[in-house]
Amino acid sequence: MPIYNKNEIDEIVFELRNNKAAIIPTDTQIGIMSLDDKLIYKIKKRSKKKKIVLFIESIKYVINPSEKFKKLANKFWPGELTLIENGISYRIPNSKIILEILSKVGKAYCSSANISNSDPILNISDAIKEFEHMKNKIILVDIENKGNNISSTIYDVDNNIILREGKIKKEDIERCLNGKLS
Repeated sequence: MPIYNKNEIDEIVFELRNNKAAIIPTDTQIGIMSLDDKLIYKIKKRSKKKKIVLFIESIKYVINPSEKFKKLANKFWPGELTLIENGISYRIPNSKIILEILSKVGKAYCSSANISNSDPILNISDAIKEFEHMKNKIILVDIENKGNNISSTIYDVDNNIILREGKIKKEDIERCLNGKLS
């Protein structure tokens, strides 16, 4: 698996545009990122019923965002909050390297770097072992600079509910929305 560093953005973008996935640190966990969601499902051996996040460069990639969505995005992005609207999961991560990549590609799919139902990848040797079966479809990027290993908070705007609480707590979201969640 080729290994790239944070200064090789053009090379990373080239690989992504040529249907590769990148094992890359995010502001939460080490993730697997690709321009093709089907590739992530294949590599992770993940059920298509389980959604993956769409990392976006800006809110302009969200079709008709609600006022609630915009309020939360403006408060917590870039950052550790995944927002679901119209059944699509979005996030702008607070990661310089990913933001640089997104500035060139606009959007990319991302999920935690692990085979589904396995523990998250924590280092380069784990990544190489875990993804040996797809080594010709994967690149490694700046893998030594791990995230904080805490999953993002997932808030479903459509149903007004937290699906997973991470660093951003229910109270933080309630304060932002100036109301109570049901």
